[in-house]
Amino acid sequence: MLGGRGFFRDALRVRDYRRMVDDLHWIFPQVRPLPIEFRWTGRIAMTADHLPHIHQPFTNLTIVLGYNGRGVALASALGTAVGAHLLDGSRSLPLRFTDINPLPVHGLHPSYATLAIWYHRLRDMLKE
Repeated sequence: MLGGRGFFRDALRVRDYRRMVDDLHWIFPQVRPLPIEFRWTGRIAMTADHLPHIHQPFTNLTIVLGYNGRGVALASALGTAVGAHLLDGSRSLPLRFTDINPLPVHGLHPSYATLAIWYHRLRDMLKE
């Protein structure tokens, strides 16, 4: 499994993954002849404090989000903890419930996030 920063549009075609496939083959050249069976895309939920958040907007709804790019393992661990808490309310959670507070100027995120990605890509190229 390999992840990476992509575009702010949904990747709908195989060629939309070309950069990540090239990176995969650069890191692991031995896998070049193997077929890639699955590809997926999604948004990374970022939070201002760079920590995941647990929300309970209604009594019967618990939400965990904001993994900040570390969701594969962290969602498994927090999902297990929240599930145990829901089954037995006496178990404590690793994080406290917080209010839902959208990031300031969130509607502009495609612009400022794209600029941030370009900036970090340029830094990465200059380090090589």
